[in-house]
Amino acid sequence: MDMEEDASKQQALKENMPKLLMIGSVAFETKIYEQLAVTGTDSKFRKDFEASEICDTIGGSGLLCAIAARSLGCNVSLIAHLGADNHGKRLLKLLEQIVIEHLGPELKDGTTLRFVSSFRNGHLKKRFHYGVNTEGTIGLVGVNWDEYPIIILGYSSIPTFEQVASIAKSSNSICVANLSESVLQLPEHSLSSLRDFAIVSMNSQESEALASRLGYNTENIHEFFIGSRTVLCVTSRNGATVFIDGKSVATGKARPIALIDDAGAGDAFATAFAVNFQSRSNLKQCLEAALDLSAFFCTLKDKLVVLDLSLGEIA
Repeated sequence: MDMEEDASKQQALKENMPKLLMIGSVAFETKIYEQLAVTGTDSKFRKDFEASEICDTIGGSGLLCAIAARSLGCNVSLIAHLGADNHGKRLLKLLEQIVIEHLGPELKDGTTLRFVSSFRNGHLKKRFHYGVNTEGTIGLVGVNWDEYPIIILGYSSIPTFEQVASIAKSSNSICVANLSESVLQLPEHSLSSLRDFAIVSMNSQESEALASRLGYNTENIHEFFIGSRTVLCVTSRNGATVFIDGKSVATGKARPIALIDDAGAGDAFATAFAVNFQSRSNLKQCLEAALDLSAFFCTLKDKLVVLDLSLGEIA
């Protein structure tokens, strides 16, 4: 096969990949991994946690979902704020290298979003963040929504959420609400629009928070979606359950792995579930594929490894 024919086949393959639009945050992240340390003597000792390793990598639900989608072969576009600093420029270069189209908004004054996160026994314990102001809609004007069979919403101000919710209600696209802290802070009248999304994905802590906001018992939050066509996915450390119309229709167990870092596990889960759902896989297949990718993410400190890259390779 000559180079021209190979390039033609590669282009045809790219055009047949599902197109996915991700709306969410992009960040640099400093991760601190803690371990238990015992100091003192046998008669007088103290147990405490200390940093065993510190590493710099990437983060943010938007970028992690986009990376998960690229690993599954999707054509990915991303809407996210970046600061007009060296970090923002470096992230733009990263997006270009991993073939993720940044639709905007343009770089703005301020520092790019930064996270400082601590992990204990592989689980995220605390996160501090600072960076660009992301209030208001984030570059949604002029988006050709019909171009994207899959739309995933992570970050959400009120205007952003309400605009995407209106698209979810009227579009043929598979619109996914990947729950996050910003979504859970929305007013109750906005939260009711979750019933308009094709897929809502959340972990057990987010399920508890949403139930509290809406006046449900945590174990009954799926009843909020009775009468809707929403596929609800609730994940936990033990696995995940899929609900439709308030009924459990599929369950799956967490994969036995050597847990390293659970950041991005929910992002990988929501993305894999949506991509398989769009390809007409049955719900059990969607669930198993989502659990597989989520588990793989949990074995990685630098999630770019799923694309055979590392942050250190991006100048």
